[in-house]
Amino acid sequence: MANVNINLNQYLNNTYQSLPKTEGRLDSSAVNSELKDAVTLLKDVASGDVVKGTILDMVGNEVKVGMGSSGTLSALLTGDVGVNIGDVVSFEVNKSNPEQIVLKALDAGTSDNSASVRFASNALEQAMVPINEKNTAIVMELVKNNMSINKDALAEFSRLTKMYPEASAKTLVDLTKLGVPVNSENIIQYENYQNYEHSISDKLPAITESLTQMLENTEDLQVLKDIVSFDYEGELSVPAKEALGEQGLADLSKLAKEPELKEAIMKGDMPLKEAVGKLLEENMKFPDKEVLDSPVLKKALKEIVDDRFLMKPADVGKNGEIKDFYTKMLKETANISRVLQEAGKGNSELASSVKDIRQNVTFMNDLNQAMAYVQLPLKFANQNVHSDLYVFKDKRKPIDKDNISALLHLDMDNLGSMDIYVNLTNQNNLSTKFMLENEEMLDFIMEHIDILDERLKNLGYNTNFTVTGSPKSTNAVIDEITGGAKKDLYMETMRFRVDLKA
Repeated sequence: MANVNINLNQYLNNTYQSLPKTEGRLDSSAVNSELKDAVTLLKDVASGDVVKGTILDMVGNEVKVGMGSSGTLSALLTGDVGVNIGDVVSFEVNKSNPEQIVLKALDAGTSDNSASVRFASNALEQAMVPINEKNTAIVMELVKNNMSINKDALAEFSRLTKMYPEASAKTLVDLTKLGVPVNSENIIQYENYQNYEHSISDKLPAITESLTQMLENTEDLQVLKDIVSFDYEGELSVPAKEALGEQGLADLSKLAKEPELKEAIMKGDMPLKEAVGKLLEENMKFPDKEVLDSPVLKKALKEIVDDRFLMKPADVGKNGEIKDFYTKMLKETANISRVLQEAGKGNSELASSVKDIRQNVTFMNDLNQAMAYVQLPLKFANQNVHSDLYVFKDKRKPIDKDNISALLHLDMDNLGSMDIYVNLTNQNNLSTKFMLENEEMLDFIMEHIDILDERLKNLGYNTNFTVTGSPKSTNAVIDEITGGAKKDLYMETMRFRVDLKA
């Protein structure tokens, strides 16, 4: 089993170092540093690579290009594309003359689609790569992402399009830029994210239903027991009383045939999975339809699934808990897959649901190498919660503890879709902006915002809230993952999406 590398704490332990400034002007050493950064940037690229910048000044074919925080550079401009001061342009680097930077303005991605196609066809022809619809789309995506369109790059993407014909050009380019291995499993998962079908918690009802259906066939009870009773070192299983409550515990104990088991369950400290396992064992010997059809047994199965696949909110902030949670989940899914395979049920709906969760976790682990993304399925009272936390961070610099920005997305049955932008300055000034799709709920949020305000102030924060309507239903967090990959990413993020089902 691959190691789980998902870890949020590492991104919160450093201090951001800004450019040095003097009274009223930027220190000249900082300017020199910016110019040095720009030169260093071009030393790191090869002929055929693509960079993006803003045209600051033009005299003939000589241009000054702003490269964002990487500085400003002077270069000779070639190409037939008309550009003006202020335009943001993608350039192909030509380093044939080591004494002079030469940039070629690219026209791919402009509103003139025919020009884009001509440009892509020319690039493919020069690279001796077949000119077809998929490879043309690949070139356009590479330019949008400021990635190399040299011969080696185009040959590699041509190979990938043949290996994975079902994958879109965007998916292949995005995965490559994010550093995520390109394989069938990650392609499926990435496109699930694009379609907002990535939630682990959304798979749990199907798993619970499949386990419940096993109660209908006594031949499946052993398989069910092996799944339910699975144990591994360090696991802390939920006690039966905590999961079911007093009445539920009493109802469960009534299902036991042996007085000793009935008494042990009633004490309440027996792990729920152990109690259910013993009840299943009793019914393998003497099946009792009334027991197997009982609502409390079905509820117990649901609670076991929730305990295995959902995280307690109080554990989220504990050091190492997120990594341990996903390590546990991978062990759990591996065990269920093994049991089903050995029972000849490797192609069942349950096996498919478990496989999807496992691949989702593996994909998330790969994605986390690039942007520290994690989703957290959480268990609250009477509701399951799925979450993605997204802290904006310049990946070239340590995080600035005095200026942290985050994004939280919520999908709630009653409140609708919601994006929440949070900015923390000086470690105690907290500004929060709520954007709701359902404008009818704006007043509801404002009526209850004082509860949140009081809790935050008790924690020592100075608060400021803004509540507005959102023009359309979106998931800004997932859009940052799937759409943000198009950008010249100097931004690295942590994501935490919440899907409340209330």
